[in-house]
Amino acid sequence: MKASSKSITDFLDGKNRSFLIPVYQRNYDWKAKDQCQVLWDDLKYIIERGNTVPHFFGSIVTVLDSNTGDYIVIDGQQRLTTISLLMLAIVHRTKEFQTITEKNSAEPIELPNIEEALSFCIDYKKQQKLKLKLLRGDMEAYQCLVKQDRCPNYDKTNIVQNYKFFYSLLDVDNIKAIYEAIKQLVVVDIMLGKDDDNPQQVFESLNSKGLGLSDADKIRNFILIGLPYEEQIELYSKYWEPMEELVGTSPEDTTTYIWNFLAYKTNKKARLPEIYTTFKNYKSADMSAESILKDLLDMAEVYNHIETQEYYSEQINKKLATVSQLTKVTIPLFMDVFDKFEKNMISEADILEIMDVIETYFVRRTVCRLKPAGTTKFFLMNNNINKIIKQYGGASYLDVFKYIINLETGALRCPKDMEVLTALRENDIYTDKAVCKHILSRIEIAHNPKEHVDVVGLTIEHIMPQVLNEEWKRELGPDYDFVHNKYLHTIGNLTLTAYNPDYGNRPFDYKKRIERGFNASPLYLNQYMKGVDQWTENEIKNRADILIGDFMELWHIYKPTNNYGYNRDVEKVALDNTDIEEQISGRKPKSFYLTNVEDDIEVSSWKDLYCQIVNLLYNNSDYKKKMQQAFSFGNRGNFAGIISKVEESRGQRGEIFWEQIIPDEPIYFFIQKSAGDLLKAIRVWFKHLNIDQEDLIITLKSKQ
Repeated sequence: MKASSKSITDFLDGKNRSFLIPVYQRNYDWKAKDQCQVLWDDLKYIIERGNTVPHFFGSIVTVLDSNTGDYIVIDGQQRLTTISLLMLAIVHRTKEFQTITEKNSAEPIELPNIEEALSFCIDYKKQQKLKLKLLRGDMEAYQCLVKQDRCPNYDKTNIVQNYKFFYSLLDVDNIKAIYEAIKQLVVVDIMLGKDDDNPQQVFESLNSKGLGLSDADKIRNFILIGLPYEEQIELYSKYWEPMEELVGTSPEDTTTYIWNFLAYKTNKKARLPEIYTTFKNYKSADMSAESILKDLLDMAEVYNHIETQEYYSEQINKKLATVSQLTKVTIPLFMDVFDKFEKNMISEADILEIMDVIETYFVRRTVCRLKPAGTTKFFLMNNNINKIIKQYGGASYLDVFKYIINLETGALRCPKDMEVLTALRENDIYTDKAVCKHILSRIEIAHNPKEHVDVVGLTIEHIMPQVLNEEWKRELGPDYDFVHNKYLHTIGNLTLTAYNPDYGNRPFDYKKRIERGFNASPLYLNQYMKGVDQWTENEIKNRADILIGDFMELWHIYKPTNNYGYNRDVEKVALDNTDIEEQISGRKPKSFYLTNVEDDIEVSSWKDLYCQIVNLLYNNSDYKKKMQQAFSFGNRGNFAGIISKVEESRGQRGEIFWEQIIPDEPIYFFIQKSAGDLLKAIRVWFKHLNIDQEDLIITLKSKQ
């Protein structure tokens, strides 16, 4: 690495130097009223000081491309581009002022040397070649400015807008002084060597200080940086650019896609802010840039079909749309499923049933009010499915998937029939309005399979209204308050209608007999109301039984045909599971996995699990400082009963309750606790370190 201080004009001076902005860089994004205004103010400050004092303008990092002899700009493209635009504006304004002076025969005005100013933008020794090669649309806009052509297609780009900004500020009185002030801008020219410097490490260091690149930008850079420039262009155009077109319109869309790609490949859930680090860990040394880019592009096509529901099968598209309304956590699994479908390894019928199983799983869980926490990790199961298929030759993907779904008996279970029946009779299904409407709509459509029922414009109607008037209180009887509270949002009291405003909280008989009331409704959901004259607890319960029967038929349990010998007593539980205390009762831990820290780590006891987690966190540079801050608190505040600065007293029989579990750290941890207490202590640490509880997965030993 060579570093030297020089003026920006010396840096651009030529001597066959051309600068290339690599494809892994972001586009030019300095704004006229922000960064350009700051530069202009700096130049005026230099002028006020007599145009004699150098002014630091930042650093520019380049690496020589041995194939072309050009310099690839690792950092500093924003500065280089802005100065080039200002120089172009000076050249063009100088030409105007020269013409005006000649016509008016006025006293000569001191103006910049046009040829010299232009030499900072154009290399005359290389057939008028531009010294700065920008990216995509930026380059076309820049070329238009150099040629002074009209740029209608690029008028709103930062390139053109910033040029116009400088152009408007330059006048006869200031142009020479501004030009001379530019020569006082000093940069640190950092040139990386061919062998002894790592451009990627330099790039990461520079971009950790606020450039605001997305993880997708960083990943693109990580893959392409260090390659010859022409190869970068080829790989970018062949793979990365079409991949971006498939997965979305923004860097955030690309980042989300890569998150799903990594989840599909590794079956591990990375935290979104750490996608870049996760990707670096995923890409092994033997993966070439082209091979991983090809894989990203191939899977982007699959991902696009899933997200847009634009497969060639209309049935698959409908099912995809249904599942996407319920959840997004199955995308990594679907990437595996649809990749195998494209390779003729899974049939269309199997895919449709897999989506039916998923729909059943989430509808049943919503009805039973089971929280979605942990379902993202639960559906990262494709590797396990493929392992079982390999172990049991001939097993179908669909059957193994159903087997794994039915194995779960804890917080991530698919509720069994009795649990669902009880929930449908008693639970509020209206709060999650999207799922509620989905349930009612599917029941309606199921009873009109040959006639299209447009349920899109229908809304959910409470037959017994949400606000009771005196007429409804009389209708419900003396226990109206109990009936209203118990059944208001249950399935027996809910229907669909296009005339919700007409019904309001009018009496039941009115809702039946008005022109577009229940008696005139063609919907299956409203047929029961035609045969009853009142709406009380009894009618609500009877109608609920009918609809529950429909529900159980539509969303029945899908059982596998084979048992694949999985040990049901070995379970994985996440720290955020609400019933973890019940799940670990009488159980010992076998291992744990902490997202983005380590692979599965074997443990012998709950105490060992706690000690290993504390040490893992302490040895992680992201957490060490905050843990040392916690140590300074001692045995008080949130950490009372967890850590202490002094060795606390022993038990009556000499038991050691406090131990120094971090080597060389004179802090004592209370470890003589129950499994539940140790988990609570871990939660305190996670809260202090801002770690999601769902990031800790504990594998339990089989029951004795």
